[in-house]
This record gives sequence, C-alpha cells and structure tokens, in this order.
Amino acid sequence: GFRPVVMSYDPVETLQSFQLKHAPQLTFLSDPESRAVKAFGILNQREKPGSRGYGIPNPGIFIIDSNGVIRAKFAEVSYRDRPQFDTVLAAIDELVCNLGPVGGQGILFYTPVLIFF
Repeated sequence: GFRPVVMSYDPVETLQSFQLKHAPQLTFLSDPESRAVKAFGILNQREKPGSRGYGIPNPGIFIIDSNGVIRAKFAEVSYRDRPQFDTVLAAIDELVCNLGPVGGQGILFYTPVLIFF
C-alpha cells in the first residue's frame, strides 16, 4: 500500500478546515514559505516574488520510499494539467514488485508516500 500526503503553501488553519470538511482521512502538510516546493523543483515561475500567487507549485506527485528516497516524480508545467493517476499507480506497482521480500522472510515491507502538490 501507500500513504497519500497533500502538501500546500496554505497555512495550517486553512488546511485543517479543508481537511475536516473534505478529506478527513488524508494527511495535510503546510509549506507556507514554499521550501518543499522549491526543493522539489516545482515552483511556478510565472508568479513573481511579492505577488499574491508567489509560492504556488506546479502540479506534482512524488513517490517517496520509507528511506526518504524519491522513487518517481510526476510534475506538470501548467496548473491546468495534472499527472495521470493510472500512470502513478503503475509506477507504485512496479516499485513494489521490484523490491521483493525484505530480509529474506517473504514479507514485503514497503510503504511509499505519495506527496501531492
């Protein structure tokens, strides 16, 4: 399985309100200074520092393994475009299948995290 996480530059209070109303089962992370957005390389370059929209990311989905390694990146240039989810699911399936059993015990222990921007 995998654990989806949503990250936004919105403040914690805004995300908590949205989460309670629309998606209580998801984990939301606040990135108000867009540090993660910049580190992941998906900062929307059309918005300039000081503008209201500065810090908005381009749409992106990242698959990160339990060691914090980015295993796949699906990012778009336009906010109107989104990564195709069946492509993302296929990447997760491939990663899980390629890892095989952990410790030779026949148990697959791998929980990728999906981060949605």
